[in-house]
Amino acid sequence: MESFSGPVTTIRDLTPDVRQIDLTLLAPPDIHFAPGQFISFEVDREGSLTPATRPYSIASPPSLSKQIQLVFNRVPGGPGSSYLFSLQEGFDTTFKGPVGSFTLRDSARDILFVATGTASHRYAQCCGRVNAGPKSDSSAG
Repeated sequence: MESFSGPVTTIRDLTPDVRQIDLTLLAPPDIHFAPGQFISFEVDREGSLTPATRPYSIASPPSLSKQIQLVFNRVPGGPGSSYLFSLQEGFDTTFKGPVGSFTLRDSARDILFVATGTASHRYAQCCGRVNAGPKSDSSAG
């Protein structure tokens, strides 16, 4: 799992308890991931000497390899969302990833996505991949 760092470049409050943040990558400057994968933050938690690792689904499309967009909800007392809600534009942060195998596989069968709340961003990226069609095999003649 690779470590990344970069500043928060945009914060957008979608509702009082749902926020979107954009992180511009500096080190390394690019990330490559599949729709459905996530990144993880290690955050301090009150009363513990070890940090909590909190995963967040990537909401941006894979074509934006120099930036990561997250959409998440505030969890009262939650160390991850408390940390992310404390970030301000210009603040630097670090995270690890991308991770996860909850990705769309090529299939000739019909696909049904069901999601609510902030999870819908993960499925929106998968829908974009479905609409783009199956991956082409460049080795085929």
